[in-house]
Amino acid sequence: MHLNQDGVRTADGQATLPVKDMFLQLIADINPALIITTGTSGATFLEHDLGDVAVTRAAKFRLSDEFRNEPFNGETYTSEWEVPRTHFTHARQLMRENQQRLVEPAFAPPTKRFPFGDPVTADPPNRPDIKLDGDNMPEFHPILTTDFFEFGTSDNGLEAEGAAVEMGDAVLGLACAELADPPRWLVARNISDPQINGDLPTEPRSLNMQTHWAVWYYEKYGYWTSVNGALACWAVIAGLD
Repeated sequence: MHLNQDGVRTADGQATLPVKDMFLQLIADINPALIITTGTSGATFLEHDLGDVAVTRAAKFRLSDEFRNEPFNGETYTSEWEVPRTHFTHARQLMRENQQRLVEPAFAPPTKRFPFGDPVTADPPNRPDIKLDGDNMPEFHPILTTDFFEFGTSDNGLEAEGAAVEMGDAVLGLACAELADPPRWLVARNISDPQINGDLPTEPRSLNMQTHWAVWYYEKYGYWTSVNGALACWAVIAGLD
């Protein structure tokens, strides 16, 4: 569930948040020791590749549409506990079994009318990896939760603000902040679309090439990058006391 699904508008830039009610009910009914939110996300860092998994104990609201005037907009939530890394090496080995399914094509312009040098290499520059906050990312570097399809580009600077972009995880942080004794929680988001070239045109809106490529990557690589997300979740769960 995305935070902007199934809600009802209550005022300008404000709406109900059914997914928060769902989280609170699940916590009350199940009394979990740990909740992991997972799924696809857009990279903010240039060096984060398809199939990497951003693992973080923090989430931040970045809202500019139907929730832009909510008091929680811009808030960051954290879950302060130490993530077990015992099985990360094994998870990385398993993730790299899918490396050849995440090879990008050798891009070139679709017509010879436009000049282009050597095509982009079809070899992945790095092996799929787990990007953990406090390890190979800044400590508590948050996932960014938006209320529309936003993604990192080479010129919008989202890497300074968060680890990746998605549409729901900060709601869990908000829900847990309302509890006297919240469970531990964690975000494990697989990178299904890389940081997009900010030089690509965005106008006219019907020919927004940045959005075009972000969606293309998501549709093309979402499945196998999600397998890597599941492996990262396994690594965390297997390492719990």
